[in-house]
Amino acid sequence: MVNGAHHRVTEYCGRHCFVACFRLVKVMAYLAVLRGGRVTRILASCSISVPQDLIWHGFVIVNTLGTAFASGGSFTPSTIVNMEPYQMHSRPKTSFLSSPGLYASCAVVMMGAGAAAQQVEYEITVLPQVPDAIYSYATDINNAGQVVGFSSFPWNPYAYRGWIWSEADGLEFLPDPPGEDRLRYAAQAISDTGFIAVDGGGDFGNAWVYKDGVYHMTGTPATPANCVDVNNAGDAVGWYGSAFFGVHLFKYTLAGGFEQLLAPQIGRAYGINNHGIAVANSGADGWRIYPDGTAEIIEGLPSFGSRSPSRITDGGIITGSAGAHDFSAGFYYTDAGGMIEIPWISTWNWAVGVADDGTVAGSSSNSIATWIWHVGDAQVTWLPGLIDPNSGYRLDRVEAINNRGQMVVDAHVDDWQNPDRLIVLTPVDARPYPILGQTGLRRGQETEFVTSGAEPGEEVYFIYSTAGLGEGPCPRQLGGLCLDLLKPVLLGTAVGDANGIARLAVTVPSRAPLGQMVHTQSVIRRGPSGADSVKSEPFYATITD
Repeated sequence: MVNGAHHRVTEYCGRHCFVACFRLVKVMAYLAVLRGGRVTRILASCSISVPQDLIWHGFVIVNTLGTAFASGGSFTPSTIVNMEPYQMHSRPKTSFLSSPGLYASCAVVMMGAGAAAQQVEYEITVLPQVPDAIYSYATDINNAGQVVGFSSFPWNPYAYRGWIWSEADGLEFLPDPPGEDRLRYAAQAISDTGFIAVDGGGDFGNAWVYKDGVYHMTGTPATPANCVDVNNAGDAVGWYGSAFFGVHLFKYTLAGGFEQLLAPQIGRAYGINNHGIAVANSGADGWRIYPDGTAEIIEGLPSFGSRSPSRITDGGIITGSAGAHDFSAGFYYTDAGGMIEIPWISTWNWAVGVADDGTVAGSSSNSIATWIWHVGDAQVTWLPGLIDPNSGYRLDRVEAINNRGQMVVDAHVDDWQNPDRLIVLTPVDARPYPILGQTGLRRGQETEFVTSGAEPGEEVYFIYSTAGLGEGPCPRQLGGLCLDLLKPVLLGTAVGDANGIARLAVTVPSRAPLGQMVHTQSVIRRGPSGADSVKSEPFYATITD
């Protein structure tokens, strides 16, 4: 650090963007304050020797040798300096801290808060602060934009209360579970049909599936349990046990109750899709577990010692994290393409969720590294560069992403001294479109079909077919929009509520053929003569007892 520059730099930490101008191999860096796209003040200059193999795509990786602006723990000791600050590219597979031949006589840091003019791609919705709470966590967001989470309070910091939030209804606490669990319950996931995975939080208490005022105990043994994901049919997965005795995977269904998975192996189940397929970690392996209990290992990259899948989509995309003792990277997996490593931003990287279109959201150990990545991209995109630079929000950690591209994110306001905030990022061009979900098809039982993404008061048509997928009819009333079901039949209609959710309940005939596959789709007529009509992606389920 140039003499006298450290204190001047610290004045601007967290409030401005520091940029470096450089030329290859022998780098002359200038530490400057950027405001409104113009350099307004040169704070320091230095000479940096950079190996040729550490310069690519206009990047310099600068090892700050432990002297990086260590004010409030806001910065990591290693930084990527990029003349295009919001596109993070892949890097060589060496730790920033161990990059050889890199010497710096000053530190250069890039922050997003005072960046040059940029295109805002996400709107910010701020969730209300929970009165009297010590802290609050968001855990999931469904396709209707409903968020669940939990809060802790000063009268008992080890007691949690779960809640649900929507833009129309605001934040509401879930009712207390029965018995002693009323003092400790955390909402961990929410399906499109309104099922919520609830547990004691932090490996305490029982695990539950909740909906419409009713708690279903998952039937786990009387040991601490975590219930971390739930699908549209109310099937949930998680783990039970303790670090001392070992944790075991479980699955719970409303019809069949509790089931231990991969017995007698220990591990954790993290995700389940709407076809009842779960993903889990046991030992060093990631597993895919089918509804009939059969399981298979998810083959990973050879250099990765462990694989921990976090989510699986209805289309079979699996995402999660894999790594060794000194690093981790997010991954994207399909049967057709195998496992793809998501480009690194920092030493530790986590992919926390994936949308049906292949967009992955995640975070990195760098406190300002929240990102998205789409399959086929050569780079990840830094989220702070996609929001209003004058918003004052620092994005700390992405928690979940839905199929509309909305993300729920933990954030800080302006600086680290202010309380944490929870925000929802919504793509600015994401006009609501229908996303279909449904509970299971059981003979003689009621099935609920749910479409999110409708406008309030808008009529939604639900159709089904037993003839399969294909190019269906293109009704004139829909402006020629072609359906994706062969020989479709109208199930019924429903109207979108204040949250844009339309629900239709239909009873499956008691003599419906077992094993029959039924495809469904929802359609909304929009625009003059239906010219702007939209449809959901098809969904399928089989009829069971």
